[in-house]
Amino acid sequence: MAHLVELDTILNMAARLFDSQGYVETTMQDIADRLRISKPTLYRHVKSKSGILQLIIDRWIEQSDRALDAAFALPDSEERIPALVRAWTESTLTDGPSLKVFLADERDMPPRAIRGYHDWSVKVYKRFRQLVGEGQEAGYYRGDADPTVATFTVLGFILLLPRWLNENGPLAPREVAEEFLKTFTKGLRVPATHTEFSNADAGQAGESHRRNIENCPLPD
Repeated sequence: MAHLVELDTILNMAARLFDSQGYVETTMQDIADRLRISKPTLYRHVKSKSGILQLIIDRWIEQSDRALDAAFALPDSEERIPALVRAWTESTLTDGPSLKVFLADERDMPPRAIRGYHDWSVKVYKRFRQLVGEGQEAGYYRGDADPTVATFTVLGFILLLPRWLNENGPLAPREVAEEFLKTFTKGLRVPATHTEFSNADAGQAGESHRRNIENCPLPD
C-alpha cells in the first residue's frame, strides 16, 4: 500500500529544498527521498515540480491575504499596520522557506505564478497605501509624509526579513516587529527639542560642576 502524505507536508519539504538547493537543481526524486516516499507516490499528490512551486506561491498569497483581511477588519484603524507587521514578521520564521520561494527569481516561476505574484504585489501596495492614507486622515501619521515612500518602507522591511531574520538572532520576531514599528512611527533621529533640552541640561550641569570645583577648599 502506498504511503500517502499531507499536501502541506510536501509543500513544506519542497520549499525547504528549493530554498537550500535552488528550484532548478531540486528534482522530484529529491523531494520524494526527503519525504521517504516513492516518486510515483509523490505524483499521486502533485503533477510536476512546477505544479509544486505554483501551489507554494498560491498558499503564501492566500496566507498573506488572510492577514490583510484580518488587519482591515480591526475596529481601531491605528492598529492595522502594526498588526500586519507583527503577523508577517512571525510568519517569516514559521513559513520562511515558502516566503523565500515566493520572493525568488521570477524566471523560475510558472507563467500563472508570475501573473499571480504581480497581481498580489499591486493589490498589497494599494491596500497598504490605503492604510497609510487613513492614518494621515486620522492624524496619527504625518500629513506631509509621502504615502508611497511610507508604503514601500513597510513592505521593504517585510519582504527583506527572510534574508536576515533567524531564530538564533539576538531579537525574537516579536521584538524585531516592535523595534521596526517604533522606528517607523517615531523616527530614528532624536527630536530637535529633546536635543536642545539635553544640550541645555548638559551646559547647566557643566557650569554647576565648575562652580563646585571653584568653591571647593584646597587642602593645606
